[in-house]
Amino acid sequence: TSSFRAELAALLMLLREAPDGEDVVALLDCKSEITEVGKWIGEGAKATLVGVANADILEKIIEKLRARIQAGAATFLVKVKAHRGEPLNEEADDCADIGRLQDADTKEWTDRTERLIFRWQTADGVKRKNAWGASVRIALRKQGAWAMYRTHMTAGGRKWSEDNWMGPDLCGRAPAEAVREEVKGLWFDTLDVWMEKCTEQRRNGQEGEKKGQRSPATDSWTADFMTRKGESRECIHKWLKCRSIPWKRRRRLIQVLTGTFPCGQWLNKIGRGQGKGCTLCSRKRAEGCQMGKRESESVGHIQSAYCEGQKEVVTAAHNRCNRFLQREVQRLVKEVEVLTEEHEESMKGLWEREELREVCPWSELAEVAWQQREEGPPSSRCVGKRDQDGELRQAGAPRRDVRQDVDGDRREDNCGMLNTCEVCAAECQRGGGKPAGEGRCCHCMRKAGDVFEEGESCKICWIRELGARRFDGVALNRETKTVFTLEFKRTSDREHGYAQRCDERATKQYANLIRAAHQVAQQTGWTILQVNFVAGLTSVNVERFEKALETLGVPKQKWAQVRTKFMRVLLEEHDNILRSYQAQKHGGGDGMGAIAGQRMDLGLGPV
Repeated sequence: TSSFRAELAALLMLLREAPDGEDVVALLDCKSEITEVGKWIGEGAKATLVGVANADILEKIIEKLRARIQAGAATFLVKVKAHRGEPLNEEADDCADIGRLQDADTKEWTDRTERLIFRWQTADGVKRKNAWGASVRIALRKQGAWAMYRTHMTAGGRKWSEDNWMGPDLCGRAPAEAVREEVKGLWFDTLDVWMEKCTEQRRNGQEGEKKGQRSPATDSWTADFMTRKGESRECIHKWLKCRSIPWKRRRRLIQVLTGTFPCGQWLNKIGRGQGKGCTLCSRKRAEGCQMGKRESESVGHIQSAYCEGQKEVVTAAHNRCNRFLQREVQRLVKEVEVLTEEHEESMKGLWEREELREVCPWSELAEVAWQQREEGPPSSRCVGKRDQDGELRQAGAPRRDVRQDVDGDRREDNCGMLNTCEVCAAECQRGGGKPAGEGRCCHCMRKAGDVFEEGESCKICWIRELGARRFDGVALNRETKTVFTLEFKRTSDREHGYAQRCDERATKQYANLIRAAHQVAQQTGWTILQVNFVAGLTSVNVERFEKALETLGVPKQKWAQVRTKFMRVLLEEHDNILRSYQAQKHGGGDGMGAIAGQRMDLGLGPV
């Protein structure tokens, strides 16, 4: 227990014994005592002692000091060091020791001030108590949040029970054996733990379902998003709490998280929309830009490079996040040299640099990659770029437009030629068995309207296309003789498991090339590793992010710092994209102007 109350009681006893008309010099070894009494001398911030600890003793001390002032006596409170041989201080300590031995009937002020004491238990199991104050207010907010969390977990557990145990879809059939085993494993858990595990199982059980068939694991998509653990939600809390960030920006984030951001999809939902398609894409279509299928104007669409009007700002956001990660790796890991810290380079350009030439020459790498392509199944006979649905394009598929994926990576037409000349080179022929007069460049055959069979592409064109591809980053560690290929993906985080799906997609995108590079580099003692950084629109999976930092050799004590700073950059770019959308659609930066002469009052104020 604290000795502060006893110190105040000793001061009051001194003032009681001293006559009101005589000057007093009190030697005190407790500075907090002098500070507390000084708060009530003259004008202060508070008018009453309500809610103040030890108010019963302080009130009597203040009355005695007032009486002494009215009598014309001076009272000096002087701080002295405790247990330093001060005679009067040592005598006071002896008196305190004697006082502890007295009977309880002779003691005074042993009971605390009559005030409400709050008791609570933290998430770590630590029991705490305190009077009303900042710590109690924070604890109440946290406990309220945990109560809401348990409510959403209960809804998720109830959905799991309906799907697997007692729902109407079972039609009286017995639950599956796997479900019965799961229930046995949860039988002795508390109700809160039961509901939480059932909700997590329901989330994991939807991984194999198609996108349109998925539903929230809890009672809403917002609750499903906010209750996922290990997704850097504390960084969102800091962003929303930071007063230096304008309120309009913080409100936009709240709107996105709650599914009420005023984009076309939400306006259609409340009956105030202007059509089902994306307005920005329609404008590009009107300008003559060739477009793919008509996309809904959702938050996910305007945050991706699929939206033609947002392509530039989304690509800039991807590049800024990517550059930030590479600079942090270069700053924190002295053994690693990042070759693409300032800008990306083509694969051929990178492997022709002196740093990578000693690992393996480009010509040998391209030759091995071509051999693996020819030996592999037809589905692997492309450089690895993906269509709008995220599927690998085949070399013989019909021609497609030049588009971008959600993180700004370019996707060309099915030929994928980035550096093609207008006149075909004589050596650019498909198949060595054809006469020179019959062999034609695969690119020019497609220009003429001919279509190859699946996977058919000439070697020269394929290697040229491969050399023009770009990693998001490349770094090397000479001490461990390791080359790291860095891939950054920014994708929609609305659904559970987004990080795993995107990580697998990034790994598969360059799997053939990494395998070929590793095979060639082993001859010189080098290793090729691919490191994927996956981020949601407003989330970062802690486990996968820290695993990537560990692979690159970033010190463990710096992981949380790097992730927090990266989340700040990610949220800033998320807001920049939203501001770009509003400026293009409504005009005037953050404003919500009139649409086609129609005044819109959504009850939201200026956005």
